[in-house]
Amino acid sequence: MLRPRGATFGDGLRLATINVVAIIVALAIIGLAALLNHALDWVLPLPFLFTGFFVIIALVAGAVLLWYRYATAHGRAVRARGREAQPDIFGAIGALPFVGAGLVLLGSGLFALLRAMISLSAGRAGDAIIRLGYGVLFLGLTVVVVVVARAAAD
Repeated sequence: MLRPRGATFGDGLRLATINVVAIIVALAIIGLAALLNHALDWVLPLPFLFTGFFVIIALVAGAVLLWYRYATAHGRAVRARGREAQPDIFGAIGALPFVGAGLVLLGSGLFALLRAMISLSAGRAGDAIIRLGYGVLFLGLTVVVVVVARAAAD
């Protein structure tokens, strides 16, 4: 059902669906890591920023491997149908969930930063900057999906 069939738009939508599920699973894993970090804080007092960084790096590495394998399978399916691969379009459609999440996070982060500047609250400003960072991370993942799709097509 999720195996690429060689249609650029259809396979891109399948990859977007996989990415939506992967985002939800990744958020659950990050939440579980935060709970585990909090539970084990008395044994190994590490800040979650340290633990979360390595969890996010592992998740992104796993995602890149998944994207590469899927894009390679898409390229084989396209060539089997006798068509020319369009990895840019395939990758852009597959990255739409990251674009949406990144734009929402950037917009809400900028709005929160404006509120923090109006209220002169350093705590709100810190939260807004973290939200902006996550927005940039999601937009960066958008670029990575397209680059991986191009690399797998060659």
